[in-house]
Amino acid sequence: MKSMMVRPTHGIIFVLDPTNTDAVIPEYDPEKVVSSTSTCVSVATQAAVDGETEVFLGLDVPEIDELLQVAVCDISFPNGHVALTDSGVDRFFNLMIGGSHATVVVWVDSMDGPTRVVIQVKSVRSR
Repeated sequence: MKSMMVRPTHGIIFVLDPTNTDAVIPEYDPEKVVSSTSTCVSVATQAAVDGETEVFLGLDVPEIDELLQVAVCDISFPNGHVALTDSGVDRFFNLMIGGSHATVVVWVDSMDGPTRVVIQVKSVRSR
């Protein structure tokens, strides 16, 4: 699993296939930490002006005892490419998977401006 300290533009990160021109970004809901469509997951983080957010992306997860599981989403990655990006042009991580669909599980350390986000891509399969 890869980890990185980031300052996401607008305090939100996305998990999607960046090569999928039909990807649909979920509508922002200030009441939710995670929103999703069938092609994208968005995760709220603390605002960039408030500091860095530690993000993890991978097939395995680090120690998550103190984190809250906030979402389990079935997401389409048509070209088998998974990226973690912000709302600008920054791409934090890239991951190739052996299929076109996967279950994405999200954990955070807080429901209000998380400073630690763990995203697991699992149950990879083709459809």
